[in-house]
Amino acid sequence: MHTDTHTRLDQLKALLSGPSTLAAVAAHLENLPVSERVRQVQELQSAQLEALWDVTRAASPLTVGDVVPSSRAPFMPVRWVGRNSLPAVSLEERRFYRDQHGRVWGHHNQPIRALEMLVGPGYFAVTAHPENPEQVQVDYTRLPDAAPPGWPAITANDRGLSFFIFGNQHDALRRVCDGVVIGKGGKVDQLVALVRVED
Repeated sequence: MHTDTHTRLDQLKALLSGPSTLAAVAAHLENLPVSERVRQVQELQSAQLEALWDVTRAASPLTVGDVVPSSRAPFMPVRWVGRNSLPAVSLEERRFYRDQHGRVWGHHNQPIRALEMLVGPGYFAVTAHPENPEQVQVDYTRLPDAAPPGWPAITANDRGLSFFIFGNQHDALRRVCDGVVIGKGGKVDQLVALVRVED
């Protein structure tokens, strides 16, 4: 990693390790190429993810259209990658899409094939948050009727090991800046920061 990348990474961590504002964090991330945004977000630790969640209390509204633009063709995937606060498997990728009716869905693209076989692909619906209009909800209790070609089979989240990971789960997503979101939810208040890597 180049010295310049180290410096920028230190700046992001410094912003989230002390008193900061969302404006400062957003300005920093918006000035980075997407590949470097991903790299820096994936280097954050749990305390910094918590700090990122806290500063986004002042964020402008996030909409479903920010996750998957309404102009996106049906079943054309959009990838978001980043990091979560779980100790075992912290790197994360979620893939999203619109169906033929304009509804938005997604699933967890597990980094380890054996893990997907154990816990399932974790399909979910993406909707406006029912209680907070400034947030988007990820709802694992609702499943799509169809997925893009080549994606894993759609399986229920309330059976076997899937229940312990995704069962009855709802997450909330907030805007950090255009192309970056922070989420919180699940059974252990897991945090996840995600960067959009495809438009």
